[in-house]
Amino acid sequence: MSQPNPVTESEPRQRMSVRPEWMIVLVGGLLRLAYLGLLTQTPLWEYFRADHAFYKAWGLSIADGQLSPGHVFEQGPLYAYWLGAIYSCVGDLDWIVISIQMLAGVHLGCLVYWIGRRIGGEQLGFWAGLLTVVYGPLLYYEGLIMKSWLSPWGTAAACLLTLQLFDCVRGRDDGTQSTDWRGLILLGSLAGVLTGLLCLVRESHVLMLLPIAGVIGLGLKTLSRLARLGLIAAAFGSCLLVTLPATVHNWYAGSQLVWVTSGGGEVLFMGWGPEATGYYQNPSFVRPDPFLEHEDFRLEASRRLGRPVTYTESSKFWTRSAISEATTHIPRSLDLLVRKAVILLNDYEVPDSDFYSVAQRVHPLLAWLPTFSLLAGIAVVGLCVGLLIDRRFIIPISFAAVHVATVLITYNFSRFRLGLMPFVCLFAATGACSILRGTAGGPNFLRGFPARLMMTVTAILISLWSWMPPPAFQEMEFAILENEFLEKLEERKPYYEQASALTLEQEGKVDSADAAFELGIAWLNALQTFRAESWLKRGLQIDPGHADCWFYLGAIHARRGEFEEAGEAFRKAAEYDSENADVYANLGSVQFHLALSGHLTLPERQERLEQAKESYRRGLEAEPGNTACRQGLQAVEYLLAQSSESNAK
Repeated sequence: MSQPNPVTESEPRQRMSVRPEWMIVLVGGLLRLAYLGLLTQTPLWEYFRADHAFYKAWGLSIADGQLSPGHVFEQGPLYAYWLGAIYSCVGDLDWIVISIQMLAGVHLGCLVYWIGRRIGGEQLGFWAGLLTVVYGPLLYYEGLIMKSWLSPWGTAAACLLTLQLFDCVRGRDDGTQSTDWRGLILLGSLAGVLTGLLCLVRESHVLMLLPIAGVIGLGLKTLSRLARLGLIAAAFGSCLLVTLPATVHNWYAGSQLVWVTSGGGEVLFMGWGPEATGYYQNPSFVRPDPFLEHEDFRLEASRRLGRPVTYTESSKFWTRSAISEATTHIPRSLDLLVRKAVILLNDYEVPDSDFYSVAQRVHPLLAWLPTFSLLAGIAVVGLCVGLLIDRRFIIPISFAAVHVATVLITYNFSRFRLGLMPFVCLFAATGACSILRGTAGGPNFLRGFPARLMMTVTAILISLWSWMPPPAFQEMEFAILENEFLEKLEERKPYYEQASALTLEQEGKVDSADAAFELGIAWLNALQTFRAESWLKRGLQIDPGHADCWFYLGAIHARRGEFEEAGEAFRKAAEYDSENADVYANLGSVQFHLALSGHLTLPERQERLEQAKESYRRGLEAEPGNTACRQGLQAVEYLLAQSSESNAK
């Protein structure tokens, strides 16, 4: 194996007349400009589902001054606070948020270029960066109000810093370079800072500290053991320092020692529990809604333990349950592990709160951009060849392995794979360059035609395998779900156009609560609850006694799982429209959901259920035949009877 030969700053300028960074920026920038312009014309624009709506609502609440959710963090907080900062500066303008995310996507292409250039030279870096900025799923997620884009950008930046750290120390091998301790500590600390920031997105990113520590401990042997330990400590310490505000928040908000979020045990259980499939799939007792699923997990943990549980206790319970399931049923666990690996290496972008395959059918650009199978085979070839050419390839490989490990430990959907893709683009560029022009280093046989032909055939076969349907594709009914989502988007399109036209027509002329209410309903029909909420609130500013505005505002809060706020809105609606049975039905439903909180004691739960019972009863007084009130009353009485039996025992 040849020794690494880092590219100097002067080399690329001699080979290309135009700086390749600017070519990558130009292609990536123009593509994103076209993508965003077309995106605003599709029914995907301003459509927020599940996690997208969750983070949008959280960011807006932060911008409004509610800096804490009032309890332990349930999901990574970094993106929400980043959104809140932007919204507080420019208002609720999603195109600005997405534009910034797309600029970060262009910069990601430059990061991958710098990694490839440092390891394999100018051409390798250029093609790796170019593949990154035109890779379809990366561009798609940059165009969503969602945290996914942070993972590939942060991981690539941390990898580049680690590579620079390795090269800085390696320059001392010939005895001509002195040690720049400030530079080394800065690089190690910055890599730790990026890891910490990514832990505030998803805690499993903490595994990135392993390749950083491995490079320092095993790759920098020209430094003393004490110096290496110091650099490792700088990386670990800076990571913990960045995450410290989240830990402090959790302690003050919930009086519980929670590092970042309380959802780790839940994720593990979804990955290894008895209903695990290798895909993202909630257990049967959990509603697939980020506003509700965490409370459902706590409620079930409370039920199984027979007592109220805190956020920490719930997470620990599900962690223990996941480990027990995985270790008790070894054959099934091994089968799950293999299935997760196969799903990970498949072209299909597994849906969570979004459907990439639907977006390809809706957005005219996405169908023409490369997806995983196009890169998979040649990336495998490039990974193997890269290891033979330059030992520094082990650094991006180790960062890629971190993302593979996080999927195998939990489950797979497209957002979890996204952080792996900058390295797949790097490996694919390595494979392509090796096949087209041979390798510049490594064993001589790699330069010959037979080896390059074998690489080509291998790449094609792997890509064809990757393009086949993933395991249990039919059983998971993905095709059915995709068609249903597409139909919903198509149904939404005319409503969105009508709401936009009505808003343009009425803007500046709304002087009554009824007019504001009309606009709110128009946006509700267009499935844009955030705009609907702003118009309903505007209507209440004009007329605080507008019962219909209160009612639909309560419905919006309830849809987001904000049951306390929903209850207040429905009570206001009942105050101004006491004969509307639907108001009491919704108020009872909200109180019923509040009774299902996992932290409640039995008397507290019974009190909530009694409140729900009273609301349903009042609804039946207003309208004796109201179906929702009758069904709600039956459900409440059933749970009250169960509670009485438990209390008697």
